[in-house]
Amino acid sequence: HIVRQEIDHTNSLVTAKKSEMETEEHFLSLAKRELGQYERDASGLDNDAAIKEKNIKSTVNRIQALTGELDKLRSDFNWNQEELEQWASVAAKKEEENIALQKYTLADELKIKELTLTVDDLTKKSVE
Repeated sequence: HIVRQEIDHTNSLVTAKKSEMETEEHFLSLAKRELGQYERDASGLDNDAAIKEKNIKSTVNRIQALTGELDKLRSDFNWNQEELEQWASVAAKKEEENIALQKYTLADELKIKELTLTVDDLTKKSVE
């Protein structure tokens, strides 16, 4: 009878061990599936990171190109600004010269009138 109890006890242990192994195999299967999912997620993240890095490089290159264009436009604008200032300076100088010429012309015309009147007076006096 003790042998029978021992056999039953041993069979119970074997059954428990089999159940434990099945549970462990189930957990192993779940862990493998979870690991596979993590690997797929990581791969997706790597792809996303590569795409983002490519987009960043493209954006940086575009910014550099636009910065170059902006610098050229600023340079051209400064050059045009300098030309405009030079032109304005020359125009102001010409305007001053024209005003001075008008003053001299007016002064000359007044002098001519004065001299003409003097000649007329002298001519009248000499005729008398």
